[in-house]
Amino acid sequence: RMLAVAAAGGRGATETSCGRGEWHCAEYDAVVGANGSASALRAALYEDALAGPASAFTGYACAQGFVVAPEKSAPALHELAGAGSLMALGDGTVVWAQHYASDPADHRVCFYISRAAASPSALRQEIEQVGGTGARAVHRWAAEVLRDWHPAFVEMAHAAEWYVLRNLYQHPERPRMLESARSTPLALCGDALHAMVPFQGAGANVGIEGAADIADAILEAARSRAFARTGDERGRAVELVSALRAAEERMIARSAPEAAESMACGKYLHSPSATELDPHYFGGKVLGVMSAMREAELYAGTDLLWPVIFAAAAAVAGGVFYCCRHALPLFC
Repeated sequence: RMLAVAAAGGRGATETSCGRGEWHCAEYDAVVGANGSASALRAALYEDALAGPASAFTGYACAQGFVVAPEKSAPALHELAGAGSLMALGDGTVVWAQHYASDPADHRVCFYISRAAASPSALRQEIEQVGGTGARAVHRWAAEVLRDWHPAFVEMAHAAEWYVLRNLYQHPERPRMLESARSTPLALCGDALHAMVPFQGAGANVGIEGAADIADAILEAARSRAFARTGDERGRAVELVSALRAAEERMIARSAPEAAESMACGKYLHSPSATELDPHYFGGKVLGVMSAMREAELYAGTDLLWPVIFAAAAAVAGGVFYCCRHALPLFC
């Protein structure tokens, strides 16, 4: 785990990390921190991180669960989710579930039960009140939360083999860099730079683009005259830091509107009014598709569902598919 990065006399970066109980210290031309929303490296660059990860807490937390071999352990969920993913809303709770396989023989459903939380410790305290403590406590809590939902979700809660509790963080859209950090050969990428409330894969997509930005910056610096001059270590470092700072500016400019939209969508989806299907919230793009599918009585598992979903995805430009806990009309 990377813990700290500091400039090494203008010649590169000294990175401190800890792994398997041992401390490590090494020097590099530069360090890229892609170590998640709670990255300890943010404090080396941005003012907001000085107060610790809790300062970026969004007010939402989730329990991430995994169902192994769902076709056997949770057949209703397996049929409902198909080979894709689904989202369900109800009473301020949001459930995401998606199929994935790390290898062809390892089929799983990964799901998230997300709720509003007053503090980073609130979800754990809620679980303790409902289910007590220990590994089975989250199972009891999840079963209680989803007790009146569609049977597939009740089945999912009981079939999960393990859970991980996660707080959702969102960094400032326009973070202020520490003056002392402008010469530090460190760049952040992904959630370490622009953590945001999950919605439509925006954070992951922006993170992938950011990785390309950093790669381009390193190549640009490597082609500079300073890098071509033998022995000019300081010139090399200046060129590299300048390129990384420019890359970060591009990443922040790109992620800011996505973060704002994700946060607004997160607030809406976790609100009690989310199941009322406000047609104006998503610009009215989804309502017509949903109404047509309801009138045609298209439900998960039918042969006619997939062509309609593909058409809907094209119409919505990425798709926002919704289901409420009592009627589950849309899944992709």
